[in-house]
Amino acid sequence: MLTSSPQILFCVENEANSSYPYKGFNSRRNEVRHLAALRLVNRGFCASASPQLFRHIVAICVPLQKESPLTRLVGVSNSPYAKYVERIEVGFRLFENSGVEPLSLYLDDLAGVLPGCLDRLPNINAVELHDTPSSLPWNKKRAAVNTFATALHNGSLLNLTDLEVTLPNALEFGQILFGREESTFQILQHTLQSLRHLGLHVATDDDLYSRPDLTNTAHLFRLVELAVNVSSLTISSSIPLGYINFRSLRLLHLKYLDLKGGEASAEALYSLVEQSKESIRSVRFHKFKLNSGRWEIVLMRMSRLPRILDIDIGSCGYSNALETHRVDTLSPCPPAWPEAILSQAVNDGMALRFLLLQVNENRLAAGLSVMPESPYKCSYWGSPYVLRDIPS
Repeated sequence: MLTSSPQILFCVENEANSSYPYKGFNSRRNEVRHLAALRLVNRGFCASASPQLFRHIVAICVPLQKESPLTRLVGVSNSPYAKYVERIEVGFRLFENSGVEPLSLYLDDLAGVLPGCLDRLPNINAVELHDTPSSLPWNKKRAAVNTFATALHNGSLLNLTDLEVTLPNALEFGQILFGREESTFQILQHTLQSLRHLGLHVATDDDLYSRPDLTNTAHLFRLVELAVNVSSLTISSSIPLGYINFRSLRLLHLKYLDLKGGEASAEALYSLVEQSKESIRSVRFHKFKLNSGRWEIVLMRMSRLPRILDIDIGSCGYSNALETHRVDTLSPCPPAWPEAILSQAVNDGMALRFLLLQVNENRLAAGLSVMPESPYKCSYWGSPYVLRDIPS
């Protein structure tokens, strides 16, 4: 009976985890429920389930919680199960229109307990910080980022391989970089250079097209610039970010690239992809605009990537400055096939279709099923399918 428990755990873990490795960290609600039940079967199942159950600790503050989410983090870090913890999530969500007292108490507790918890978690390699919009005073809201940044600067996270950070605006990423001694910045630099996945997210409560942030992205891209060895990069924003520092990036090992809510030139966008042309396998562009150049150029060049196996392009187009390509009125699109490129340029649609054909050729060569081709016109083509079988 004891020999069968690892196989059962393997099935539970595969059911709960996304096969695409860098779509953000899962909440693991179903997995936790299954694993907690398995630990009650007998001692053998308890010993086998415990490493999976405690490897990912979520300590995020949300409204109406009855107990501090930090209680479990502190408890596990003081237990024999601390050695199993590999990733944690801290921060807060959904406080835009909620009372601030629970959040204020959480931030005070976080500053007090996080450093000690990290010191007692020897195998932690992945961290996610959520600092979303709230009604807290600005100086109070900085507490979570400062606590987290201190951990990055003092060496508590030297074994980090995965880092996800969500902040209310792009300018606040400077808190992670600055305000500390030069010697601690070298520790931060070493930590970022060791990353294999980096996700940076701007989560405002503004509408996507209401207030572009095209100038305050220098700090965000400085973090990306330091993470020279990442194989997966995700940058997203609920308002358009200006990717003005793209040309300075030197990322040579990318396999997965996911960009949402940005604006850049065609040349700058493709230069990022081309740097990793021998390794990149999956590219996702959503709500991304070009402020110069044409999508035709980007897509045709992407079709020459020798290992590309997955494309996911949706609601991309041109900035208002490019009147010749902008679409003022779009005809309704079939609900199952969202728009990929919002453009009236025929060549954009043809380039997108050619890229799909090349991707499918690569997938067939790799023994994978092909991505379906829409029966609708190419300028509105966009695959609703998410690839789930990219080999590592």
